[in-house]
Amino acid sequence: MKFKKQSFIILISTVILLLNFPALLLASPFSFGGSDNVPGMFGQQHQYSVLFRGNGEAVVGGKIIINNGDEKNPIEFLNLEPVSLKLNEIEVFQEFCQNKILQERAEKEQCDNYCYYGGNCGNFERVFEKLNFEIKDSQYKIKLFEAVQPYQTGVVLVSYRGFGYVQDGLFGRKKFDFQTLRTDDKVNSIKVSVTVDTDLYFEGKKSTIDYSTQGVDVGLEYGAYTGLGARSSALSMFSSEVGGYGQINKTANQLLPGETFHVKGIYSSTWFGLNYIKLSIFVGILLIIIVSAIIISRIIYKRRKDKPVVTKLQNLGSVKEKPKLPVWLAIVYGICGAIGIPAVITLIFWFFNFVMETFVYNNYSSYNPLALVLVWIISLLIFVVIIFALPVYCGIRYRGRDGIYVFLWQILFLIFISVILSLTNLGAGFFNL
Repeated sequence: MKFKKQSFIILISTVILLLNFPALLLASPFSFGGSDNVPGMFGQQHQYSVLFRGNGEAVVGGKIIINNGDEKNPIEFLNLEPVSLKLNEIEVFQEFCQNKILQERAEKEQCDNYCYYGGNCGNFERVFEKLNFEIKDSQYKIKLFEAVQPYQTGVVLVSYRGFGYVQDGLFGRKKFDFQTLRTDDKVNSIKVSVTVDTDLYFEGKKSTIDYSTQGVDVGLEYGAYTGLGARSSALSMFSSEVGGYGQINKTANQLLPGETFHVKGIYSSTWFGLNYIKLSIFVGILLIIIVSAIIISRIIYKRRKDKPVVTKLQNLGSVKEKPKLPVWLAIVYGICGAIGIPAVITLIFWFFNFVMETFVYNNYSSYNPLALVLVWIISLLIFVVIIFALPVYCGIRYRGRDGIYVFLWQILFLIFISVILSLTNLGAGFFNL
């Protein structure tokens, strides 16, 4: 009996151990596989700087970092395929350290064949070699100048331009859909920065380029605009600045072989072309509200007209009735109040912002709390005065109920305008004029 009990305990213990064996493997600090068990260590990294021009052309500068995770075979070729793009020009360079001659002069110095991502070549000069390629079925098979050895890193620079990412719309409106280069290797990380050319409007803001401060545009200016040239200084600048900050900045991680990353947006040669759809929706909704309000007001007025109410004072003629405010005029007052309130509040905000920056800033680079509270109280009082100014005037000039109607119309249109501005991003442009 005792033996059976021990056997039963051993059996239960064995079953529990077997059931928990996968969990023990996952929790184990040892790796039982190769490099594939370390996600993100090998594969490629892509960086792109994209410039869209007024004619719909895309000018692209790219930096591809190759990490060879094969312990035996070097990488001699790089396969790239532009998607949805008709290329007009493409040039490819490989970046590495010039070590063959310099190592003979300084044998004690050491330099890798390739410049590591984020590293430097020490006393050795960075050089760039133009690469040749073969085209087969829209795929570019690029022959590397020097193969990327096992567990080493190589850097390839690509500059290309063409048409196909942009679809033309009305009034100079253009919709773009940029796609990264397709490759037969996995891509661990992608960074894309998009900019539009000067004198174009992008997300409600006119594009401007400052070549002294924006690294992305400097890189494109020295790179894609001039075919990347042959000067190491220009290519070094291009290499360090490609993928920098743009008007749109997107990132993606862990793309499988053959997958591409999309970045979409809209730009236009005119402000109206960028916003005419939003404005059309705004005007349409506004007209629907006005027409509905007029119809409802006419129905209410007709019902009251069928059942007139006459007071004793009116029969005696002792009180002179005030004129009635027409419905259309009440709507106009409401719209004017709804537009005037944010405009006046904006002017007040700018004024007090100027006062606080000029007179209320303290030595600790923060606002004086008492002055801040005072500004908020004054702003609140002014807001109350402004929001009730038109209704009170209409209530005195016309009937008291007309003042209430104007106030309600004013609140309705104020809410409506606030929602439209928040949805269409026009509010940001309004406050940044």
